[in-house]
Amino acid sequence: MTKTVQTKKNELKNICLLGVSMDTTNNGVKALSASLIRLMTRIYPGKEICLLTASRSSRSIPFMIDGNSHSVSVVNYRLSPRSKFQQHLFTILLFAVIWRIIPIKAIRKKIEQKNRWIGTIRNSLYIGDICGGDSFSDIYGLQRMILDSIPRIIILLCNKKYLLLPQTYGPFTSKYSKIIARYFIKQAVHIFSRDMQSISLIKKEFKTPEAKISLCPDVAFTLESHMPADSTVCPPLQKSKHELLGLNISGLLFTGGYTGKNMFGLAFDYKDFTNRLIEHLIAKSNIDILLIPHTFSSDTDQSQDLGAIKKIYDSFKEVPNIHYVSKEFDQYNIKGIIGTCDFFIGARMHSCIAALSQCIPAVGVAYSKKFIGVYSSIGVNDLVLDARKLESTSMITQIDHLFQKRNEYKTILQNKLPTIKQTIEEQLTNITN
Repeated sequence: MTKTVQTKKNELKNICLLGVSMDTTNNGVKALSASLIRLMTRIYPGKEICLLTASRSSRSIPFMIDGNSHSVSVVNYRLSPRSKFQQHLFTILLFAVIWRIIPIKAIRKKIEQKNRWIGTIRNSLYIGDICGGDSFSDIYGLQRMILDSIPRIIILLCNKKYLLLPQTYGPFTSKYSKIIARYFIKQAVHIFSRDMQSISLIKKEFKTPEAKISLCPDVAFTLESHMPADSTVCPPLQKSKHELLGLNISGLLFTGGYTGKNMFGLAFDYKDFTNRLIEHLIAKSNIDILLIPHTFSSDTDQSQDLGAIKKIYDSFKEVPNIHYVSKEFDQYNIKGIIGTCDFFIGARMHSCIAALSQCIPAVGVAYSKKFIGVYSSIGVNDLVLDARKLESTSMITQIDHLFQKRNEYKTILQNKLPTIKQTIEEQLTNITN
C-alpha cells in the first residue's frame, strides 16, 4: 500500500507556489519569489515549478539558477472584468465548487483538462503559499486579505493541501480577519514563520500545536547577487577612500501609505525625516551617500521609490557626496548595487535583507512588526528602529550610534550568515520530503 501511494506521488509533476510573482515592480516580492524558485528547484530536481498568480497570461518564463537555464510556468488568474472567462478567479472558484460537489471522474477530469489552474493544482506534489511575505494579515486591508484567500479555498475544494512558507503572520486588527486567519492556519499542513513573534501569535491566538510550526529565516537571504555592467549612478561615483552609505527611501512611506494619510502610524513626517537624515549625513566628510530605490513602477505611481528619490535628490543635487541610482534594476542587480555599500539604511525591508545577506550592517526604518521579527531571526535586532515609536531626532541619534558600531555588526553577520542560509534550505527540504 505504501509503495502504491509513493508511486502515485512520484507521478505528480508540479511544485506550485502561491503569493509569488515575477511580474511585480516590487523587488522585495521578486526577491522572495526568485529565492523560493531557486530553493524548490534544488530540492525537487526534475519537477515543474508553477507560479499560481495574478497575471495577464499563462506562459513559460526562462529562469537562471546558479548559472543554469531553467523554465518556470506562470499559471495565471485575473480579476479584471475584461479577462477571459476561463481565467477569472471567480470562474476558477466556480469550477472548483462543481469539481467538489460532483464526484464523477469523467466530469472532474474534463474540468481539470479545460481549466489549467485546477489541472495544475490537481497534478501538484507540493503547494506552498508565501503570501508576498507579509500579506497573511489585514495590514493592507481586509478586502485584500479576502481576495488572497480565494486561491487557498480553490486548493482545498480540489482536495489538495498547502503549506504556509516562511513569512510574517498578523497583525489581525478585525474579528473578521482573525476568523479568516484561524481557518487557513488550521487547514495548512505545516506553517513556517520567519520570526518568533508570529509563532507566539499563532500558538496563542489560534491554539496551534507546536509541532505544526517551524522557524525558518526569510528565504530572500539566499538570493543570488549580480552586479550590473552599468549601475547608472548619478552623478557617477568616483573612486575614493570614503565609505559608501546606501539609503533606501520608500515611496510608499513618502506618500503616507496607500491611503495617503500616514497609513502605518509613523511617529513623524517621513519626508521631513528623510531630509533631516540626509542633512545630517552629508555633514560627515568621510562618506558618500547613494540613494537606492527598491520598488519601481510608472511615473504616475506615487508609491514607487525612484520618484521619491528624485524629489529628495533635487533638494541636495549641489552637494558633491550624494548620488542616486537613476534607472530600474531587477532584484539581482539591485542586490549587487547594495553589495557595494559599507553601511545601509532602508525603509523597504527586503532592501535591508539584500544588505544583511551580504554582511553589510543595515538599519531598518520599521513601519511594521515584520522588521524586528526578521532581524531577530539572525540575531541583529538592535539594528531595527521602530518609526511608529521613535520621533525623528531620536531616530537620527540612534542611526549615528549604530553607524559607529558598524564593524561589530559586520563581524556578527559574517559569523551567522553561512549558517542562516544553510538552515533555510534544510528546513524546507526536511518538511517536504
